[in-house]
Amino acid sequence: MLRDETDGEIGNDELRFVSDYRMNLVIPSEITDFHKFRTSVGTVLELLKYSKDKKNMEELVQMHQSKGNLEADAVQVINHFSNLKLDVEKKKGEISMWKAWEDQKMEGVMEGRWEGALESKIQLVIKKISKGMSVS
Repeated sequence: MLRDETDGEIGNDELRFVSDYRMNLVIPSEITDFHKFRTSVGTVLELLKYSKDKKNMEELVQMHQSKGNLEADAVQVINHFSNLKLDVEKKKGEISMWKAWEDQKMEGVMEGRWEGALESKIQLVIKKISKGMSVS
């Protein structure tokens, strides 16, 4: 017997409105051969599988760059289910996801450099203050 969150059990009268069909669950982390997919679904699932693994993601991007662009919908799915949050422009219904990945990577590098420079300046100010020097 099925249970309803609101008032307990669902009776036979209600069950006639519930579809009884097989549901296939796709788990990207368990897929080993993404070439079985003939559409961008395979690419999306593969990107989702490796979205938290920078090394594998980098290899994946390099491998797929030659394939061209992804549909805008595919990139939206990737953004929704991963932490990639690719900032992309939609042109002709397709997106150069690979360029977006490279841009995002470069943005991270630049942010790291900026934070490093800021940290260096902070350390210099602390050093000057500890020696009683002026920080201006």
